[in-house]
Amino acid sequence: MLRIVKFWQERVRGSVPWRPSVSPQTRLSLPVLLKVAMLASWAVPALAEATVATPLSKAEFDAIVVEADEIHGQQAHTMAFKRPNPVWHALDRDKLARLLQMPEFAALDNFSKEPLVDQAGAWDLMPFDSPADALAMWERWFPRLASKPVTPGTRDVREPYAYLADHRWAIEAGANAALMHCYPNAAWYVRHDEPMLWAMEYKAGWDHANVFDFGTCVRQQGEEGGVTWRGNPDTPRGQASAAVIARVLSRYLLAHGCTGEGPNRCLPMLHALGSLNPEHESLVPILKALEPDFALDREIVIPESIRGRREPGGTTMPPPLTDADLEIGRASCRERV
Repeated sequence: MLRIVKFWQERVRGSVPWRPSVSPQTRLSLPVLLKVAMLASWAVPALAEATVATPLSKAEFDAIVVEADEIHGQQAHTMAFKRPNPVWHALDRDKLARLLQMPEFAALDNFSKEPLVDQAGAWDLMPFDSPADALAMWERWFPRLASKPVTPGTRDVREPYAYLADHRWAIEAGANAALMHCYPNAAWYVRHDEPMLWAMEYKAGWDHANVFDFGTCVRQQGEEGGVTWRGNPDTPRGQASAAVIARVLSRYLLAHGCTGEGPNRCLPMLHALGSLNPEHESLVPILKALEPDFALDREIVIPESIRGRREPGGTTMPPPLTDADLEIGRASCRERV
């Protein structure tokens, strides 16, 4: 915890680079994020369930799968960004929306799913109102590839399984894919602890590799393959996805504050929103609305879960906190209130 306090103190004072740069109003609100991290507790997310639609008949389902297999065979050796829009005879947008909610779709092999998921992206069938919505959709479609939540004492966090958008995908669908690719892995699957503190303590990394910044990762989203890299230019697709994700995160935080669970925890969402746009018009109102909920003038209580993870000898784990260590955190909060 002392490392976390010092980390935030250094960021506020400017000795640790802050990317992207933040406004003075936002910088003054960073202690709120620290307090959120210290007071927050974890719960298993209640992921959004899709509205149940009328399932397809067996004949309709079978005809669509046959056609999907044919399209996959035709496109198997063509790069995604060169693939034309397929011509469907057995499928339309309504049927695809219904198909995607059927358990039979989840049971299909990935070769059959690929053209159907790409068509869902093209027909804008990937709406989401929060990170948990997006995760629930992909885990419903690919249950066998879903990652398991991190358990106490382990450090293995993997990126959720999701497709990358190509030129055929609609704007919101592309934003869904960018969120799945760029949102911190710990924010998806660390559910027994506050994910940002967990990542700091276990040195598991937070932001996306190569760019180490959520907003940069999103804004560099491409349609022709390749990887994000520091210094690469923003893309039109990435800029459009950034606008959608910022709107989703800000609306959720304004409506729900820090009541969200799982991927909807407010600390990762606040960090992501600030990374997308540190001057976002909703960022300061969100922080001001959250501030009373976290009693910044109250003394910090070190959770027993953190105390229990510290080794008395301090050889392989951080040593126990002293009263002097704790007072540093308390003084930091007091001077910012």
